[in-house]
Amino acid sequence: MAMSMRAVVPTHRTLLLATCVGIAAAATSIGRLWLANQHSLDRVLWAEDGLFPMCVAQFGFLDCAFQPFAGYLLLGPRVVAGLVAQVPLSAWSIAANLSAALIAAVVGGVMAWHLRSSGFSLVASSAVGLLPVVLPLAGLEAVNSVASMYMPLLFLATVTVCIPPSGRRATWLVAGILVLTGLTIPSVIVLALIVLLERARKWIPGRQAAIWLGATAVGLIPQAVVVLTADQPRSMEPSFTTMLVWADSTSISVASLIPGMQIQQSAPSFDGLEVQGWPYFGVYLTLVIAAVGVIGYLRARATISGQLALLVVAGLLAGFVPSVIGETSNRYHVIPLLCWVTAILLYVDQRARLSGNRWWLPVGLLATAVLWWPALPASTYRASSGPDWSVEVLKARAVCAIKPTATAAFLFSPNWPVSDGGEPVPAVLPCSTVNAK
Repeated sequence: MAMSMRAVVPTHRTLLLATCVGIAAAATSIGRLWLANQHSLDRVLWAEDGLFPMCVAQFGFLDCAFQPFAGYLLLGPRVVAGLVAQVPLSAWSIAANLSAALIAAVVGGVMAWHLRSSGFSLVASSAVGLLPVVLPLAGLEAVNSVASMYMPLLFLATVTVCIPPSGRRATWLVAGILVLTGLTIPSVIVLALIVLLERARKWIPGRQAAIWLGATAVGLIPQAVVVLTADQPRSMEPSFTTMLVWADSTSISVASLIPGMQIQQSAPSFDGLEVQGWPYFGVYLTLVIAAVGVIGYLRARATISGQLALLVVAGLLAGFVPSVIGETSNRYHVIPLLCWVTAILLYVDQRARLSGNRWWLPVGLLATAVLWWPALPASTYRASSGPDWSVEVLKARAVCAIKPTATAAFLFSPNWPVSDGGEPVPAVLPCSTVNAK
């Protein structure tokens, strides 16, 4: 049975839904930290969430905004860091955590508004809007982190491109999202391919495709300049081995959706399930996912079916690009999982509504929420593994009280930065700045 979209919902209702989902997303993002550590909001300052404002405090916003990090441009978090740097030093932790919650609110609200405006059910639209803050794997280091805002941002860009809105304003809104995403993460290049595939099937007008391709280029050109001119370029060593590691990691990330898993520092572990012990299981699973996406796109009898298939493909590629160049990490598998779970949710939503069984999705989501509940608290790696920020500030003020012309060093969670010489700026402030803030 071919799937078709329903009538567009009135604007005032979609805006109300977006507001409610945004508030819920912000509360959930903060809540996951609180469940793991009730003092995390004002005492845990995460990694780049501390280093980037420190750069601004030392050198100014303009000097830091376009500074490369890990070999590429990370503009979104840099902009937010400019705001965090304006508050008193002792309040940086709470300012960064509240900023991250606000980002989650905006992304969640826009996502819910987009999907509801496109005709998906209230339940499905809300669930996808909240997905970036409830996904188990995100609790490791992506939840409520300004530095990780590229994940929900890329997810939003991917969904709005794969399930394109109609209308001039919505088209330009997506274009703006693509520009910001391109200035923040190079992986947005994957979406250029998705736009071309949509245009090849005439699922989007040529003008819309041109606008989105142009917007992607606008974001990626400065990104490319930074990548190519960085003093410490990102290591790029793609090989057959990195592909196998990526495929194996893909299977582990998928298994993180299974109830009973426990989030650890670097990767999920699973009671009674050794995915890595199954020879080439990751390769087989990856090939199956790719086949679902490609065959679904080629054989789609309805536009929405093909668009959901492209969402599967986009997720796979979003994990492939940063992993295969020579470095894999749990964070590179958050976007694929978000895309695949979203595709499943929206597919079930459409099938349920066409069959008249609207209870399928709510019951399934309720069951999933119950099963995922043990994984809801953020990992200790994210919520409490680093030094207490208030203690770090007191130590700095003590140093500066003894010698006002000295510099004070800082550590952020998780005991970061490490002394490997790879950080873009030192995690220090002159005492003149410490005393002024």
